[in-house]
Amino acid sequence: MYQSRYHFSGGHISIALDALSGELLELHDLRTGENFIKNSMFSAPQPLILTTTDGKRLYPPKTSQILSDPALRCEITSDCGTVTVHYAYLTDGEAVYPADVAYTVAFDGNCSHWRLYLSDTRGIAQVRFPCINGVYLGEEWDDDVLYYPNTAGQRFENPVDYFARPMRNIEWRWQEYRYRYAYESCCGWKNEDAMYAMRAVYPGGLSMSYLDYADGHSGFYFATHAETPSLVWLGAATPGPDNPCMCFYAQYEMTSEGGAWCSPDTVAAVHGGDWHEGADLYRAYKKPLLDAGLSHPSWFDSDVGLLAHYDFKYQNGGVVHTYRDIPALKEQAKRFGLKHLLYSGWHKDGFDNGFPQYFADEDLGTDDELHDGCVCGEDDIHSTFYINARIANVKYKDISDRVIINRDGSQALERYGNAGITFGCMCPASPGWQGEMHDILDRARNRYAVDGVYLDCLSAAGRYCFSKEHGHAVDDWCRGYKKILTDTAPLNLVLMAEHVCDEYGPYLAGQLTQSFFNLKNAVFPELYRYTFPEHTLIDMLYPSKNLAMRPVFVEQNSDRLMRTSFVDGMYFWIYDLEDDNTFERDPEQLEKLKSVIRLRRFWLETFGKGIFRDTVGLADLPTDARCPVRRYEMDDGCLIAAANGTDSEQRVTVLTDHPMQATAYTADCTDGFILDSKETDQGIILTLPRNEYAVIRLIQS
Repeated sequence: MYQSRYHFSGGHISIALDALSGELLELHDLRTGENFIKNSMFSAPQPLILTTTDGKRLYPPKTSQILSDPALRCEITSDCGTVTVHYAYLTDGEAVYPADVAYTVAFDGNCSHWRLYLSDTRGIAQVRFPCINGVYLGEEWDDDVLYYPNTAGQRFENPVDYFARPMRNIEWRWQEYRYRYAYESCCGWKNEDAMYAMRAVYPGGLSMSYLDYADGHSGFYFATHAETPSLVWLGAATPGPDNPCMCFYAQYEMTSEGGAWCSPDTVAAVHGGDWHEGADLYRAYKKPLLDAGLSHPSWFDSDVGLLAHYDFKYQNGGVVHTYRDIPALKEQAKRFGLKHLLYSGWHKDGFDNGFPQYFADEDLGTDDELHDGCVCGEDDIHSTFYINARIANVKYKDISDRVIINRDGSQALERYGNAGITFGCMCPASPGWQGEMHDILDRARNRYAVDGVYLDCLSAAGRYCFSKEHGHAVDDWCRGYKKILTDTAPLNLVLMAEHVCDEYGPYLAGQLTQSFFNLKNAVFPELYRYTFPEHTLIDMLYPSKNLAMRPVFVEQNSDRLMRTSFVDGMYFWIYDLEDDNTFERDPEQLEKLKSVIRLRRFWLETFGKGIFRDTVGLADLPTDARCPVRRYEMDDGCLIAAANGTDSEQRVTVLTDHPMQATAYTADCTDGFILDSKETDQGIILTLPRNEYAVIRLIQS
């Protein structure tokens, strides 16, 4: 009997493949019967694209080509629940080329597992697999939401329309630096595939190797499940509202000069429509693979945040603070209610210039003055150094034994701020950079007596290094940084890093997410925070006026940043840069900040962190965005963190089968008071304090 398509299924998911080309035609959630592929996308090949070193894009032959030449037909077999599709030929749309390529699909519960096999990678530069195109959920696409793990997380409502918005940027200059911030847009133009696309690398721009697409009723999870970390790009793309759908793919760069290759396992799964279900799937895969990591000094666990001074010596040589100022800076931190200071530009030649000259600078004082200022004495103020883990100024010495070497043999060079300063991107897997980083960190701890180090750029976009001299694999970027981090264990340092990555999280006391960069572009750090609640995230808070360092829209969102950082349980990063970025020039907001710090400290010291559960276990949440609410699991109940930024009465339902007593604590009432509540069949309805930050402790009564 003639069959135009073959159907395969297992558990709660099924697929249909074109009998001639092996193209993916259907992807069903068997529990609802919904086919997620609702747009055939004639112009977008699926499920694979190979790009050759001479720029050809090869994919399965079209049915019209196969009908003209049956030898081009793929071979599809099924054995023990695993589907195998083999190609002897691929096409660039016109000519055909011999190939030996196969992919497999296996089923497990609500998941399908996809793998690609190349018999020889010679002549192949890039692989995209699987390409799952033409997806939207339900009857329409405009209520779909994409959760994308760029820098902890972004949440795009109706990405079909959002991605197609014209690109709008806010440009901002601070000192020598020229920044560009995306403003309610992310793609803005169509790429070579005639699509608006988001594409970022993991580990690097992407904090995790999964994305989730959901509408509250149906959900689609797409992730790479690699046994060891390797660089992968996750793409989410759309042709736009004129041809509505979403397309998802994993992309790999081929770095070998030949030989067989098998892709990591890629999982395409269906779920009930809550993004937390996708996060639970990813955590179940990833958590067992993460190393135990490092323990860090206990003082950090109950600490609230830090005061950051980037104004010792700037890139242009301007000096604001010297080492003799450190005692006064510690007194200022106390007035804020903080016990932690971060110093940047403290070293020879200053910030974004003197890397890696991490020695005391004679313009700022002596070695002994720096040491004495950093010692954590009776004042109980901890000091942390800024150190850039990624770049070094090429002017100081030959860096050829430690710089990233590109495929063409050139050094990876970059510029920041002053265009006359050139930095090399250091290879974390090179013994030269590993040794230098160890010496730098050892000196910071044992010569200058700091308690911690902030490693800037550590989780920046991963890169391949093709050096023949370093003695590492081409894709050892992530493993190199993990070795640098593990080598610091004897130093007992609090380690923090810029950006967020699940692979580094176990080694770090905190990871800086910097929500302000995407304030106008779907920022959603809760994606990472929920997936790995044991990893501490750090976020920046800003004054509401007189902010020169960042664009005006950041200071206009001062309250929003403060509210979300509090309820999300972030570690606060607060700048103090004299005229450039300080709460001291915003007295009203400073008093609000102090009260939030006071309540957060009370929360940590009285109850502990708890386990962040986002809004799981809550219902009937406030619809006003100025009133975020989160739930934390505790050993004997739960804790609700709320920040009601309205003057109106706001309520939330805590789902529970047991009678609960709710005690509320605010910055001005840390003795606590019984909160108005009402028990229902669903749970307990809480009336949140008006215009207040609050911690609400619920214990079974």
